[in-house]
Amino acid sequence: MHGEHTIREIFAQPDLWQRVREGLGAELDSFSFDEGQEVIFTGCGSSYHLAETGANLFSQWTGLRARFVPASELVLYPELTFRDRDRVALVALSRTGTTSEVLQAVEAFRERRAQGRVAGPLYGVTCTGESPLAGACDRALLIPAREASVVMTQAFTGTLLALALWALAVRPDAERAAALAAAVRQAEAPLRQSDALKAVAELPVKHFVFLGGGLLHAIAREGALKLQEMALEPSAIAYHALEYRHGPKSTVGPDTLVTMLLTGVGASYEAVLLDELKGLGARTLVIAGADQAAIAARADHHFLCDAGLAAGALEAPSDASRALLYTPILQLLAYHRSVRNGADPDAPRHLSRSVIL
Repeated sequence: MHGEHTIREIFAQPDLWQRVREGLGAELDSFSFDEGQEVIFTGCGSSYHLAETGANLFSQWTGLRARFVPASELVLYPELTFRDRDRVALVALSRTGTTSEVLQAVEAFRERRAQGRVAGPLYGVTCTGESPLAGACDRALLIPAREASVVMTQAFTGTLLALALWALAVRPDAERAAALAAAVRQAEAPLRQSDALKAVAELPVKHFVFLGGGLLHAIAREGALKLQEMALEPSAIAYHALEYRHGPKSTVGPDTLVTMLLTGVGASYEAVLLDELKGLGARTLVIAGADQAAIAARADHHFLCDAGLAAGALEAPSDASRALLYTPILQLLAYHRSVRNGADPDAPRHLSRSVIL
C-alpha cells in the first residue's frame, strides 16, 4: 500500500512524545548557554522550519537572543550572520545527520571558532546518533524517532517538543511546562480526526494557502511543504497570517483553500481575516484549540486539536502546545491529499531522506 510507512509514523506520535518528554528531561540540563549569548538555529527543509520554531521559542522563553538561518546561507554568506569575536552558539538540526549544507555550516562554524572569531558551543539535534552531524558537534541531542518514509512527520513533532523542553530547561516556567504536559496527554486528539480530514482532502481546489503567526508561522510553512512533498501540490504556500491581505489575497477564489492556524494572541485579528477571506469567495479551514471553538466554527471546515485543553489547569494553551497539536492535522491532510492524487508519500518524486550533495 502506498504511504503505509508515512501513516504509521504519523500515528506513532503519541508514543514518541511521551518518550521524548520522559527521556530527555535530565539530559537537557547539560545543553547550556552563557548568559547574554546569541543562539543561531539552522537546518534545511523541515529542519529549517524547526530552526525557526526553536529560535522563536528561545527568544520568547529564555531571554537569550536567538535567530534562525538556512544552513546554505550560513555557508555562502557567513558575514550576514557572524561578526568577529561574536559570543554565539550554533544549534544545527538534521533528522539523518547527513544533510550536506548542515554539515558544511557546522564545519564553517568550527573553523571560525578555531580561529578565535566566534566563541560558543556547537550543538547538533538529530535522530541518528552515529551520524556525521553528531560526530562533528560538541554534543548531540538525540531524538528517539526512526522513520522509514522519506517525508519527515513524527521526527518533526518529536524534535519540536524537545526544543520546547530545552527552552524550559534553560529557563524553567511551571505554567509553560504544564501546557506542554497537557499537550502530550492530548496527543491522540488530532489523530482521531483522520477520517474527517479525508473529506477536506477531496475538495476540488487547486491552490492551498496556510496562514500562521508567531510560533505558528513555521508550522504553516511545514503544512505547505507537506502538501508539496506528499501530494505533489505545487501551489501550496504559507504566509504570516495578517500579511496575506497585503497583496496575496488578490489571488483568492473558490478554487483556493485557506488554512488558518489560530494563535493565542492574534486570534481576534485572525477571526476578522477569516471573515474577510470567506467574503472574497475562498474556501476556509481553521485549526484551533477548544478554547477557540466559536471562531473556528465560522470557517467552512474546522478541526479542534484537543478535547478541551482550556479546561482544568489550563486557562489558555500556549502557542507551543498549539504548534505541537496542529502539526499532525496538517500531516494527515497532506497524506489524504496524496492518496487522492495517486501519489506515494513514502517515496515522493525527486526526493530522498537526506539531501547529500
